This record gives sequence, C-alpha cells and structure tokens, in this order.
Amino acid sequence: MQIITFAMLCVLLLFTLNKLKKSLFYLMPFIYLSVSIYTFVGTEYLNFATNVPFHFFESLSDTEYQNIYFYYLFASFSFILGIMSCKNADILISFKKEKVTKFTPKVQTKYILALYVITILFVHMGNGIENLYYREGYESDGSGITAFRILYTMTLPLTCLLLPFLRFKLARYLLISILFIIVQGTCSRNLVLLPACYYIGVFLRDQKISIPKGIITLILIVFSVNIAMQYRDNQIQGVIPNIIFYYKYGLDYTITEYAINYLSSFSVYASALTIHEHQFNFSSFIASVNPLPSRYIDIDGMIESQRLNKYAPFPAIGMLALGGPLVVFTYYYLAAVIWSLFGSFVASKSKVLSVATLMLFILFCFLSLQYNLRSVTRLLYYLILIAIILKLISIIKFNFIEKYRIIRLSKK
Repeated sequence: MQIITFAMLCVLLLFTLNKLKKSLFYLMPFIYLSVSIYTFVGTEYLNFATNVPFHFFESLSDTEYQNIYFYYLFASFSFILGIMSCKNADILISFKKEKVTKFTPKVQTKYILALYVITILFVHMGNGIENLYYREGYESDGSGITAFRILYTMTLPLTCLLLPFLRFKLARYLLISILFIIVQGTCSRNLVLLPACYYIGVFLRDQKISIPKGIITLILIVFSVNIAMQYRDNQIQGVIPNIIFYYKYGLDYTITEYAINYLSSFSVYASALTIHEHQFNFSSFIASVNPLPSRYIDIDGMIESQRLNKYAPFPAIGMLALGGPLVVFTYYYLAAVIWSLFGSFVASKSKVLSVATLMLFILFCFLSLQYNLRSVTRLLYYLILIAIILKLISIIKFNFIEKYRIIRLSKK
C-alpha cells in the first residue's frame, strides 16, 4: 500500500510539473505533493524528515501518520480538477499579452518605495515597536494591532517581489537588507518570503529562470528559516537582541535539518496528529469559513478548539480532513474554481494586479500547509472582494464615462 501511495504521489507531481508551464495555479498541488514525497521518503526510507518541532513525529504511530498522505493526494487531485474545470486560467495572464518590458514603467520607483514604507509601518504597528525590538521570549506581550499584522502579512511578499524593479542595484540590496533585519526580529517563518518573493520578482523582470540565482535563493531560504528557528528558544528576542546573538554565536548549522522540516514535513505530522487526536467540530468549522469579520464570530472559541498545543494550530488541511473526504474535495475544488475565475479576472486587469494576485496565491499555498483554516479562507474572500470592486468600477466607468463620451461624440 505504501508503494502504491508513493507511486500515485510521484505521478501526480510529474503531471502538475508539466501543467505549471501553462498555469501557475498548479503551484498549489505541486507544493502539496512535493511536501508529501519529501516526508514520505524522509520517514519510510530515511530519517531526515522526522526531526520536527514539538516532537510531533514521536507522538504518532506508523499507521496514524501514513493515513494523512491520502488527504494530501486527494486535496491535490481536487484542486487540479477545479483548475481543469475552468479553461485557460492563469495568474500571469496579462504577462502573456505583452512583453514584460512594458511593466517596468508602470511600477514607478515612487510607488515601490511607498509600498515599502507602508510595509515597514505595518510591521511596527502590528507587532508594537517595543515588542519588535526587544521582548522576553517568543510570544508577544499583547502589544501591537492585529489588523496591522494581517496587512503586514499581505504587503510583505508584494513589497519583496517589486524591489527587483527598482532601477539601482544598490537601492534594491539595501532595502531588502533593511527589511530582512527588521523581519528577523519577529522570529517568524515569514522571513523565508523575502528571498523567495525577491527571486520571483527577478523572474518576472527578466522573464527567464536563472539557475545560479535560484541556487542562491534556496540557500537564503534555508538560512532564513535557520536563524528564525535558532532565535526561538532565546530568553530575550527582538531585532536588537537577535543581531547581537548572531554576532556572538553565528549560525547554528545543527538545526538546519530541523529548520527545513519545519517548512515541510512538520505540516504532514501536524495534520496527522489533528485527525487522530481530535474530532470534527462543526461550529468551529463554520466559524473558519464564515466571511463575516472576526468581531461577529466567536474567534477565541474557534482558536481554542483548533490547537495542537500552545503554539501550533490545526493546519487547514488537517482541519478539513477531520470532516472527511467530501469536505476536503468540496473545499479544494471550490478554492481552485475561485482562484481560476476570480484570480484570472483580477490578474487580467493589469500587470500590477497580476503580480498582486500571484502574491496572494503564494500566501494561500503557504498558509494552507501550517496555519488555521480561517487564515487561509480569508484570502479567498479578499480575492472575491477585489474582483467585485474591479467589476463595479468597470460597470460605473462604462455607464457614466464611456456613455458620456459617446454622447459628446454623437453631438459633434
């Protein structure tokens, strides 16, 4: 049975890899399948994938964690089916119409810098200035504003992606370095988004994949998650203490494997632990997919009922798996349809919106592996809201501006 599961994961991975040439929406199942194969090989044949936070692997028996591969496989299949139901859907649809050289003038330096400053403000207001620069332990002391933390999470990847479009190399490297120094003070896995999204920006700018730059990016991603994990157990944390700690002790290479697994196999074990130690809570599920703002929902109750421990929530896929295959299929199929229809619509309006949609989608892929279901589903509602606003603007523009112009021309 294990061999059959592994073979199906590999076949579907090769299928999605081929389909990525036509649509970046296949990135979602590609990530799911890659993580599953990495964990499968690193657990069944070797032991490099078992070193994860909170000793989740040791908390599971062989039969318990093997069952979760079905849900990763089924979720990927459901998402692929949803994409195939909508023809010619892609995030970078506007890039296929014109050459990327026409994109650069539209993303003017002043707009990139404005977004950069806004992101810096959001991270400070979201975390609290004192808490960001100096605090005791990993947990926040309650300072900061939740809404700004959400906005920071949304703007951070977009900011990193647009920095390569700055005219001067020195400015690009200086700004991304400053941002890296500030974000490392949060000790968050968001740190890996900086090199990853910067590389995507380089790809969009040059319209080609650079293998040397790709290798450097992978090294930086591993380095980023390595230092984020390295700081977590320190008594004193924050931007300043973390810099001092790194200056004194350097990089601890012994936790590199642990850091890589935190981004990959950890989500598999956390999902397996979710479905084998917890029951499906219908009210908690409804709260997770409810489009109403948090103040109208029992968020505290939802969060408390979706915890593996003090620090780890149920991963989105784990929460869905509690409801069974039908819930998993329905969610991932509809999610794929929403991205294909609404995402393609938003992305087709301009190259800037195309990039913004790509960033939103990458966040969706990343969050769905390790964050709770509400955090993931909220991105779908953001996308739908943006699409509706753009459609309303188009209708208003046509009915008032275009008709007025036609009437003026007819009078002449």
